[in-house]
Amino acid sequence: MGKNCKTLSLMLAIVTVLLSGIFLYRYYIQQALYKENSAHLLATYTQVNRTFTLFAQRNWNVLADWGGYLRKRAAPETATQWRDFEEEKKTWNYSDFYMANENGDYWTVDGREGLGSENIQDVFTALQVAGEPIVSSYTATSGVRKVVFAVPVEPITMSGVTYTSLAVSYDNDTIEEMIGGRAYGGRSDCYIIHPNGDIMLSEEPKSEITAWMENLFDYLETNTEVNETCLREMQEQTLQGGSGSVPYRFKGRNYYLVYQPVGFQDLTIVGIVERNVVDAGMRKVQCVTIFLLAFLALAVVAALVRSIKMDLRFVLAEQEEAF
Repeated sequence: MGKNCKTLSLMLAIVTVLLSGIFLYRYYIQQALYKENSAHLLATYTQVNRTFTLFAQRNWNVLADWGGYLRKRAAPETATQWRDFEEEKKTWNYSDFYMANENGDYWTVDGREGLGSENIQDVFTALQVAGEPIVSSYTATSGVRKVVFAVPVEPITMSGVTYTSLAVSYDNDTIEEMIGGRAYGGRSDCYIIHPNGDIMLSEEPKSEITAWMENLFDYLETNTEVNETCLREMQEQTLQGGSGSVPYRFKGRNYYLVYQPVGFQDLTIVGIVERNVVDAGMRKVQCVTIFLLAFLALAVVAALVRSIKMDLRFVLAEQEEAF
């Protein structure tokens, strides 16, 4: 009986070790997956970031060229040159094209002129403060988010009004189609945000997150189960131009969120992907490995139980023979 007790104790010890190993293995793999996939996501959105930067640079360069083109025209004739820009609208898919100044005076490609709305005026005010090309956004009266690329130019006088900046605006959805955001088969979100979390541009091909929000930090804090420490670190890092990741849970699903600086205007690009989309392949490997470990544990237990039964039979046979 003493031998059987020892065997039983050994069996329990082996099972405990194997179960503990399975638990530790699962924890280790989860941590390793999160770290590795976060790095992979950062690399993916680096490419999206480069595409956006090139798109911004292209707009700024063309606007600067158009500024030189307009200055070469005599003042009375300048207004007639808008036909050229009207043709460009078909190629560029932009929403509107502006000449404006710090006073709020503007002229658009479709012939509208006067004082701009408060929303678009904020863009031109920011341009005057920056003194260099900028990208910004505002919400139109229709409720559509407009993304604006603007550059300061040498004064252009037209119809007695002097303009000092050129700008081109796009509907947010148009830029989404033009510059990408189709990572992971479109099952991802991409945002470009200001340091305080306000969204300047969103690319949302497919997401559980609401299609419209003003501030990403506020939305995450209010609507998701987010790691508070990581969220606070993200808020600090976006102010300092840093990068990192934030895990959170939303509507019963786990998500990766990664962020990194755009490279100008203190903007940050944020990528969000559901974990199952990224981890699917490795999780299959993890499940197979855990299954094999569990099978091994059961095999060891079965062998030990069989050994105990055989010992008991041997003892009983000896007792019967002695009797």
